Amino acid sequence: MTAVIEMRPSDDHTVLELLLTERDAQRQAPIVLLPQAPASGADAIARSLADSLELGRWRLFPVPDLGGDVVALRAWHRDLWAAMPTADRDSVALVTGVTAGYLAPVLADGARTTALVREPLAAVGMTGETLPKRRALERLAETPVDEIPSRLRRIANPQSRALLAPWHDPAELIVSAGPPDDADRWRDALFGDVLPNLDAATVEQAPEVARALVRSLGGRPKPVVQAAKAVADGGVEVPEDPEYAELLLGLNWLDAELYARCVQPSGQAG
Repeated sequence: MTAVIEMRPSDDHTVLELLLTERDAQRQAPIVLLPQAPASGADAIARSLADSLELGRWRLFPVPDLGGDVVALRAWHRDLWAAMPTADRDSVALVTGVTAGYLAPVLADGARTTALVREPLAAVGMTGETLPKRRALERLAETPVDEIPSRLRRIANPQSRALLAPWHDPAELIVSAGPPDDADRWRDALFGDVLPNLDAATVEQAPEVARALVRSLGGRPKPVVQAAKAVADGGVEVPEDPEYAELLLGLNWLDAELYARCVQPSGQAG
């Protein structure tokens, strides 16, 4: 768990990045966890936020490749935090990186996770994965679970899987054409267990999120808000075929419900 200390964070998404500032050990505000979740645009906001902060240093920890084993990833983050000197832990103001959310269960009330959620079809288009053919999606409902190609998992509810992983094993969330038989289990896990621990918002709300981050961490608000506006306004191509789009939404049924919850945070959606 060797760390590298730098003046600014890395562009390498395989590292966990901790911003250390001069903070009172009896901090009033919780540590901000800003996961760079799939297609969220949080990486651009984190870069701008880092540039806007005048004080502090970064500790960068390379995250090991644990083959998607969420239990091992949880243990790695737990051990990392426990091994840090108390003075360093008391100085952490911000944690970012793809796996930053894994510290949420470790820090409990001492941290708050900020999560940005993108419209599911747009998010799928930003995964970098090759989209399945229409015929494969049409046959999905009749395909036995053990015969579904593993590559579909990477574009099936990727945002929900990322948010669930620190608490629940998303490998148990099957790939399906619409809500599976155990859909309520995953709704309870995501909406009842995970979301109460997050400040979740849609990508369209990114400027408001950026303002809140600056208020909490300091820095110059203008460049951070500008970066957030660019994230919110960024055009993403989505399938033009409405029937194919509907099939993709079925594959991403939980991400669709998650996005609806973030649009209507009162919980009336879905």
